[in-house]
Order: sequence, then C-alpha cells, then structure tokens
Amino acid sequence: MDSCPLLSEMSREISGVNVPVFIIGDSAFRFSKQLMKPYPFSVNQNNGEKVFNYALSKTRRVVENAFGHLKARFRRIGKGIDNSVRNANSIIKACCVLHNFLNDNNDTLNAKWLRALEELETRRQNPCDISYASDDPIIGDMIRTALCTYFEIEAIVHLFL
Repeated sequence: MDSCPLLSEMSREISGVNVPVFIIGDSAFRFSKQLMKPYPFSVNQNNGEKVFNYALSKTRRVVENAFGHLKARFRRIGKGIDNSVRNANSIIKACCVLHNFLNDNNDTLNAKWLRALEELETRRQNPCDISYASDDPIIGDMIRTALCTYFEIEAIVHLFL
C-alpha cells in the first residue's frame, strides 16, 4: 500500500497526524498503520474508544454487506477466481460495475443465492495472522488515537445539532 501514489494522495491530516488510507478489520487481525482494528474491550474503556469502536464496526458492516451482495450476485467471486492473478483486478472491477448497473436498474438478488452464501460464510475459517516486518505499530496507534479524537468530537457536535 505504501508504494501506491494514489493512496498517498488520499491521506489526510487529522489531529496533527498523517492518516493514510487503511484497511478496516476486527479484533482477529493484527493491528498496524495499514489495518485499523477496534480498541480491545475493557470495562474501563473511555468514551472516545467506545465511539471509535462503534464507528469502525458500523463501517465494517457496510463493507461486509456490500461484498456479500457482490458475492451473491457473482457467485464465482465467493468461490475464488480461477483465472490468472493478473486478471483478478479487472474481473472484480467488471463485477462491481455490473453490480452497480444492475442495482441502479432495480435488479434484485436471488434470495436462494443469498442463503447459500450465508451458509458458506458460516463455515469459512478466519484468516491466518500475517505480520509485516516494516510496519511500525506505534504509528498505527498514533493514527488510531487521532481517529478516536476526531470521532469523539464529531459525536459531541452531533449531540448538539
């Protein structure tokens, strides 16, 4: 992700910290500057951490639902793409474009396919823990803290609107 100029251009400064584009994950994943995960549960968790965890969880649900619908409509994606790796990005992009076109034209997903996908997902194992030697968890913590502060301020502002 560090080598992609488009992602570098999309980074933003929040609370004095350069926040890059990152992947969102749940507590099963390894925390890093490239992968944000929730703060660990604690009975003494402060309000900012609770707000951050809620915002991250809410975003993950939206993304997971979108991928679920894409995999239900194009069942080949959910089973793995057996084409050349160099074609995988083009195949996924084409599926996304077609999916959006069909949604815009009020096409519906097959309910039977959705149920089959849900059944398949319940049997899927969690990914293995992958670590990157070049990743600095301290930078990841700075990014998460900046986002935590930002989300907490936004939550307070919305209370008064």
